[in-house]
Amino acid sequence: WNQPREGGTWQYFVIFSNGTYEAKSSAAKASQKPTWNQQLLLPLDLDKPIVLEVFRQDNFGNNHQMGRASVHFQGLAQNKPTRRSFKLPTRGIVYTEMTAIGFGRPPSPGCALNQMLIVNVLEIANVVNATGHKMLDLFVRVTVGDKEQQTSVAKKQQRPAWHEILCFEGTELEEARIQLIELYSGYEYVIGTYSLTTTTLFAEFANPLVPKWETEEGEDIPEDSNVLRLIMLPCGYGEVRTPRRLAKAPVVPEFN
Repeated sequence: WNQPREGGTWQYFVIFSNGTYEAKSSAAKASQKPTWNQQLLLPLDLDKPIVLEVFRQDNFGNNHQMGRASVHFQGLAQNKPTRRSFKLPTRGIVYTEMTAIGFGRPPSPGCALNQMLIVNVLEIANVVNATGHKMLDLFVRVTVGDKEQQTSVAKKQQRPAWHEILCFEGTELEEARIQLIELYSGYEYVIGTYSLTTTTLFAEFANPLVPKWETEEGEDIPEDSNVLRLIMLPCGYGEVRTPRRLAKAPVVPEFN
């Protein structure tokens, strides 16, 4: 975001909203050009525009709106990032990259639909490691094919929450591995691993998932410990949704 020069030690954040849905960025430190480089996932009502709002937060935690703009869907390519810039009525320009999932302009004739796997890592409950300790430095690593991404480190929280997006693109997205990892004195300790075939997930659908962990020795971890919640969204591939198949889909109550 480019904005006029100002003094102070403000922090800046962006909120995207659509009807009752909302996604908020992290706070960027005061700068002539605040930068987020953050991915947000926003459910949409296609009859309503996306509203983009930029806020600054002062040293007392008060939020001040810097500008507001409406974002429309025209011209967005399906499952393909599209760069958009928005000039705010009051000040500054916001630069974004937007991807329409399950809607938008189809690919040109003869071109395949771009394939993506979006993983939204939410939160974890009942954290415990092999020695019984519960206040840990944790992160989640996701490997899809030969590509690997991980969340930030949640430091010693009773119920760590990330709400971070990991995005994978390419043609080898079938096999995924999720690892829950403790960081201690600079060393990584894998608490549990879960593997799945993503082609069994519903395409263009937010599939809720609670991994059933195994240790590196192949032993199961009790189901009531290290309960990680995440969303997996295959784009351009996966199972086709039908009423019969949806009726057989696993239901995770806390996701509803």
